[in-house]
Amino acid sequence: MLAMFELLKSFLFALLMVPVMITMILSLIYGFGKIFNLISHKNDHSSSL
Repeated sequence: MLAMFELLKSFLFALLMVPVMITMILSLIYGFGKIFNLISHKNDHSSSL
């Protein structure tokens, strides 16, 4: 019974961590895109920022 509870607990933890990790990875990709976009458009004076 205790092993079943441990298995269920770890399964719920893994299930909870999946969207958290997906959000972290996507925000990291978005952040790197923003940073490289700013770097690449730094010399562009015609941009209306």
